[in-house]
Amino acid sequence: MSIHITYRPLCSAQIWHAYYLHPAEDEGQDWIDPVARPNALQTLALEGLSAAALNAGAYSILNDLRLTPTVPTAAFLQRMKMIFKPQNTGFTILARAQKDSPVSYRPFIPFDQDFKLSFIIQAKNSNFFSFTAIDMPIRPRSVYYFSNLAQNKNGEHSLLLNANPPGAEPPQNYISANDLLPLKTRNISMDIDLPKVRLVFNNPVHQFETSFEKPPAGAETGIFDPPMSHLPSGWYEVKAFTDTGIEIIEFRQNIYWNQGDIPPDALGVIELYHLNGANLEAYAFQDSNNHLQSPIYTLWWQNRSTYWRYLFNKEQPAPDTGNENCHVKPESPNENKRLISKEPQPLLSRYRKISFYPADSPGSGESRLPNPGPGPVYPEETGVYSEIYMGDTQLDKVN
Repeated sequence: MSIHITYRPLCSAQIWHAYYLHPAEDEGQDWIDPVARPNALQTLALEGLSAAALNAGAYSILNDLRLTPTVPTAAFLQRMKMIFKPQNTGFTILARAQKDSPVSYRPFIPFDQDFKLSFIIQAKNSNFFSFTAIDMPIRPRSVYYFSNLAQNKNGEHSLLLNANPPGAEPPQNYISANDLLPLKTRNISMDIDLPKVRLVFNNPVHQFETSFEKPPAGAETGIFDPPMSHLPSGWYEVKAFTDTGIEIIEFRQNIYWNQGDIPPDALGVIELYHLNGANLEAYAFQDSNNHLQSPIYTLWWQNRSTYWRYLFNKEQPAPDTGNENCHVKPESPNENKRLISKEPQPLLSRYRKISFYPADSPGSGESRLPNPGPGPVYPEETGVYSEIYMGDTQLDKVN
């Protein structure tokens, strides 16, 4: 009996960006609450947009982001005869597989041990930080962290890798500040005012425990630097306990410990786990019969919304600010060389209609205004702004 060996997808990660895929106009799409979560679509709508982008074949996140396995992961993939394959939508991991039936495959090299695959996200396009809804500046010494432990299944089939904070309704379907983890590259210093503390670092594939005893003649407080140089890079939940085993809740934290595998300019990290004893359900690489499930994981970056500031060399007619179809107003009263959008507008790669109507001709004389480019953007006390230089344009002479 012959054995049919082939390569099959172990898993894929698809990374989408609303800057390229969100609709240009608000025409009844399934938007989430515009006040609580502005410019956010329901997951079913996002699935429709990503499916259309796949069919069109014109989308590529690789123009903006570089996706690479860490050095330990690259070595593991080589040992396991797996292949990292970049794709326009993200990447796929291919594994050698044995065909069990016309529709089922199992890994040719069995997954006897738990393991983790780690991938680095780096920005290639400097404008990415301008048109993406990212805190400005990004928290110092932090990294976006995504994992197949998120258990954030959403919509019809979206296996989201981003965190879903407790109580979020509907569930969080875009990358957010909830996904940021402190990036630690040196020992964690903790101010301890107890005679003895036990510290536990834990993730599904690595555990480490150490303890600290304050010298009898020591000061009232001691600085504890747990020795972490041997810990592999990755996400860890850190807990502290008293000598009687009671957890010190205020010391609990989640960190990303970097042993040098993550470069200083890393924007994010994706960690994908295989855990034999855990039920990761649709997020798992294999089903209960050890057949490959080939999960497709999803991430959505949200596009930034900014106030659009139009800068003219000459005074313009006063805008009809009482007209809901007039989308701009003077930035300062009676100063019509600088107009701004009434509300923040989403930055998009396609044209979004934005109109000017003069106050002296209510309901007529519409002028279409241009959209800003992808960057730069300008954070100010009153919001984040995009600027469009209009030069000598006269809106009363343009229709």
